Amino acid sequence: MKRICYILCYSVTWLTCYYSVQAQSHEWWAENVQWDGITHWSRYITTSAGALGPNGLPIPSLSSGTVLNQNYLAFTGNVHVKEGDPTSNPALYGNFALVADKVSFDFYWVPIELFNPSHEVKTERNVFHEYYNVKHATGDIYLNTRVQLLNRDRIKLALRIGYKFATSNKLGAARFTDSPGYYFDLSINHSSNLSSGSRLAWIGMLGFYAWQTNKPHLLQDDALLAGIGLRWTVKKWETEGSMRTYVGYMNNGDQPMVLLTRTKYRIGKVQLLGSLQFGLHDYPYTSIETGVFYHL
Repeated sequence: MKRICYILCYSVTWLTCYYSVQAQSHEWWAENVQWDGITHWSRYITTSAGALGPNGLPIPSLSSGTVLNQNYLAFTGNVHVKEGDPTSNPALYGNFALVADKVSFDFYWVPIELFNPSHEVKTERNVFHEYYNVKHATGDIYLNTRVQLLNRDRIKLALRIGYKFATSNKLGAARFTDSPGYYFDLSINHSSNLSSGSRLAWIGMLGFYAWQTNKPHLLQDDALLAGIGLRWTVKKWETEGSMRTYVGYMNNGDQPMVLLTRTKYRIGKVQLLGSLQFGLHDYPYTSIETGVFYHL
């Protein structure tokens, strides 16, 4: 009996030590990234959409060729599905119309992201061992300025200038970049009234996106930003289908493409939102978002 107890204790101790060395130790990380003994751990994290969490370097929303003339605040809940990396997060939105139908400001922020990636995902993303057991992080703040360049009944044209503030953390967990970025785009909205009293709009977006990397020889990744969409509005309902992408030049997971379908329903000052997004390339997540917009 004593021998059995000894063997069991020894086995548990050995397995515990083995798991610690293989999954959490500095030696595990150094072997995983082939550390040269000098380079800082952050250089081994790839700052691209395909190598971070779903909110690390998301594709900017489809700019619709219009400047909203209403102020609103919004809160949504998000679930991101990927094998080995279940993720969820709340998100905050806001819009302020400085000059109605001409100039507006809006923001987007993920205050906290909750995640529980597998050992295989952490290994693939070169997670630093000190962040191995981290399960939450704070995201970056995105601030946009929109200017209406053309505003006719059927054709509208708008300019968007966006900035990504370095407000995130947990780079070592390979979730966010904690670095600045910027983008700008022109968008066009061509709409027409249908016989049913509804309105159908074709939307196109083309621009440029750049963000700071952590590579000393390549400090910035540049990308072409593009998107197309179709929006149908009838009474209190608004439904949209769109495809968005940006194409970076490093080809390290920096060419994400997603397909989105979204529906909104307005009741007075409240607007309900539901959306489903599929990752098509360099974005290995299927995302569900539901929430409430409150128009001030």
